[in-house]
Amino acid sequence: MAKDNRRHTMLFKKASEYLSRKKDFSDSTELHVPRDAIAATSRVEESQVLLSDPLSMRIVMDKPETGDVNSKDKPEGPADTASVLRKVQSRIDDFEALDRNAEACLDLVTFREPVDMSTVVETLRNYGVAIFPSVLGEDRLERISRQYEDMIENGAQFAYKVDAREDSTANSFGVWIEREGLPSERFDEVHALFASETISQITREIFAGQAFDFNSALYAQWTDHTSVPASGTLHWDKQLTLKSWLYVTDGGEGCGAMRAGVGSNKWLRYAREDAMFDGVPLRKIDNSVREEDVPVISTGGPAGTFFLFLTDTAHGAQPVAPGKRRNIIRAQSRPHRVHEWAKWASGL
Repeated sequence: MAKDNRRHTMLFKKASEYLSRKKDFSDSTELHVPRDAIAATSRVEESQVLLSDPLSMRIVMDKPETGDVNSKDKPEGPADTASVLRKVQSRIDDFEALDRNAEACLDLVTFREPVDMSTVVETLRNYGVAIFPSVLGEDRLERISRQYEDMIENGAQFAYKVDAREDSTANSFGVWIEREGLPSERFDEVHALFASETISQITREIFAGQAFDFNSALYAQWTDHTSVPASGTLHWDKQLTLKSWLYVTDGGEGCGAMRAGVGSNKWLRYAREDAMFDGVPLRKIDNSVREEDVPVISTGGPAGTFFLFLTDTAHGAQPVAPGKRRNIIRAQSRPHRVHEWAKWASGL
């Protein structure tokens, strides 16, 4: 009995230490954490599951406000309606004043040096996309490339959907996998990136106050030569999603990189919200976008380039040239309310 009590005391201590390291997430926020990643915390010495967050050196936490850290002053409450409307109007004004030159817009949303998290969040809110060239160093890129190949070759055993379109104009193959179902030791680099605490904090800021699934669905895909990309013309997604996207191999010229209409989320979000409010059947929503309406950039870059984008932003793939191939892994976070609306609107 004494031995059991000591064991229970030790387990309670370990559990308390683990919980003390956890972030204090809001009750309104739901995050998916791989079960086997949690189990692995008790055997860190024997595995390499717990890798560093590869984005922590590129997206840095904001410095705390100056002042007495022991101050007992309560934080400010929610902003009043007038200040929120002023902020919205300011963002619209910024978009109206935006230089429509694609090169200038690309520079606006590309971060080659470390950047504060608040800048990334505001960039996503204002322009819909934030690009980070060559996030992964050579060693980590090589490891995640091997894990990508493993997902493509053996992912069917983990996948809830296989997207094989080699005989169509899409000329691609992809697997949809629940991140929780992907073994963490075997795919440690994939988990380190797509379960990144940095991304989770950005997601909480973007979906403030909403319950959401955090990067729960992974998609690994290759695309060979295409003259007409599967995504077709520029469009916005009917379900608002924050996507995390990695070019495993070169995403440059001719490699089918995704294009994005910088700043188009400013007004396209209202098309989606109006459809939700008005009860438009999902199949009848026109989500196409004319290219002349927005400054369009390529999100592509060298292997290891990573980007985030909100799918209210106009986007669409480019063709893949002969002899080239696009290899990507992406993950998605989505508010529960949007998913529930889509299920309802699909039945109208």
